[in-house]
Parts: sequence; C-alpha cells; structure tokens
Amino acid sequence: MRLAQSCEECSLVYRREAGAMTGQMYLTAIVSELFAAGLILGLFFGTGLGPVASIGVGLPLVIGFSYWFLPKGMALWVAIEFMTDLANREPGVGG
Repeated sequence: MRLAQSCEECSLVYRREAGAMTGQMYLTAIVSELFAAGLILGLFFGTGLGPVASIGVGLPLVIGFSYWFLPKGMALWVAIEFMTDLANREPGVGG
C-alpha cells in the first residue's frame, strides 16, 4: 500500500512535512485535558466522591475518550491545514 502523489480529482498534492502533525498533537492534548478536568471536577462536585475516587472512576473514561478522539483530531488538523495552506496555490485550497 502506497499513498498516491496527488488526488486524481482535484490535483491536491499529498505530502507530510517535518512537524506536520505537531498541531494535531497539541489539539488532541488540549481537548483531552479539558475533558479530563471537566469530568474529574464533575465527578468530585456532582457526586460527592473524594478526589482519589473521582480520579479512579474518571481515569478509564479519559483514556477511552483520548483513544476515541485521536483519529478525529488528526482529521480535523488535516482539514485545518488544507483550508489554510494558501502559499502552495493548490487547486481547491482556501475556497
């Protein structure tokens, strides 16, 4: 299996640059951390569980959410790069 050089329909060039997914890494980390904070605080204040119990219940949910969100974060970051990559003047980029 090999990635094609470009899209057959719109001629968009497929490429991976050094550091291309750094933004996706930050996006996924921020969303996962916000989810974790909201969940742990919600469990702590909403259920009356102590801090250790809130973390014990919330940790598996946060790990599951992180695995669920990872491919969505990657796809979202690729879309953001596609919409903002005006310097290469590729067909269909930027509207």
